[in-house]
Amino acid sequence: MKSWMRMASVCLTLMLCAAAAGAQDVLTVRKLRCEYKVDPVGIDIAKPRFSWQLKSTEKNVLQTSYELQVAQSQKDLDKEKLLWTTGKVDSDASHGVEYAGPSLASEHIYYWRVRVSDNHSHTTLWSQPAKWEMALLQPADWKATWITPNLPEDETKSNPAPLLRREFTLNAKKKIELARLFASAMGLYELHLNGHRVGDQYFTPGWTAYDFRYQYQTFEVTDML
Repeated sequence: MKSWMRMASVCLTLMLCAAAAGAQDVLTVRKLRCEYKVDPVGIDIAKPRFSWQLKSTEKNVLQTSYELQVAQSQKDLDKEKLLWTTGKVDSDASHGVEYAGPSLASEHIYYWRVRVSDNHSHTTLWSQPAKWEMALLQPADWKATWITPNLPEDETKSNPAPLLRREFTLNAKKKIELARLFASAMGLYELHLNGHRVGDQYFTPGWTAYDFRYQYQTFEVTDML
């Protein structure tokens, strides 16, 4: 009789745990975006905007609140050592939620996550963490100088595009953890590194009024070095 009671107790505990886990699975958060991109690199907006989607096994589900957290590292996010948090906000907004924390630093990676509640009294677990990386926010962050080809140019003809090349050597004793390449041109450019094309864009950096601004791209090139 005692053995049966112990087994019943174990079965009841397992059933309660399974029921709790099932309740969490009813509503989940997915497809986290920062500035409409997945884990973007090269964000130069001082107050990035966040978006996410809900997934539910029920019908007629509406978000009633959200809570969003931002930290300076994955470890800090796990420990809730936060740079900024919204706290619980009663809102159905899940698109274009604007960052409102301390000023963000150039070239820094930030991590974020969100959880929500719905009109059926369900609250999700924290979403899988997402991240974004800031670009160069101030003119002083640029360390590069313009490269000008020393070629004669005939403005009455269609001149060939110049090829500009530079070799450099890395310290082989140190492992490269992160490498970014920032590129621009007063015209169009196509970039190669170690014989491989960088990025999948064409006609970079894009049309602009060169008297007022220069556009640039940020490339993740760690695996190319």
